Order: sequence, then structure tokens, then C-alpha cells
Amino acid sequence: TRRVTACQSPAVGGKARCRMHGGAFGSGAKSSEANHRYRHGCRAQKANAERAELMRSLRAMKAIAKTLADDCD
Repeated sequence: TRRVTACQSPAVGGKARCRMHGGAFGSGAKSSEANHRYRHGCRAQKANAERAELMRSLRAMKAIAKTLADDCD
């Protein structure tokens, strides 16, 4: 509570918390894509591959820019 004491509401039957602090039916975050809980890692692998491709492209562009700058000198 705001007084830094334990909640005085009784726990919901069969649960360890009161209805206002997580004991109510349907309380808590969803355990699916709606909550961005991805169990298989497929999206993370795709994002890492895209990030690696982007970094390769950036390195190539930097190398081209450096050669162009060297040619101007």
C-alpha cells in the first residue's frame, strides 16, 4: 500500500493475492503475441539477420565513401 504495509484485502479463493493485486480472473498480462512473448525465437532470428544485412550494407557504403574521398584528395 502507499503506507508501505501489506494489503488488508483478503486473498481470492485458491489464490495468494487479493482481487485488486492479481487474484481476479483474467488479471495479468496475456501470454501470447499480444504481450510480445515469443517462445520460439523465430522473430528474433529474423530481426538479427536483417540487422546483420543492414550492417554489411553500411560497411560497404562507408568503404565506397572513403574511396571517393581519397580520390578527391
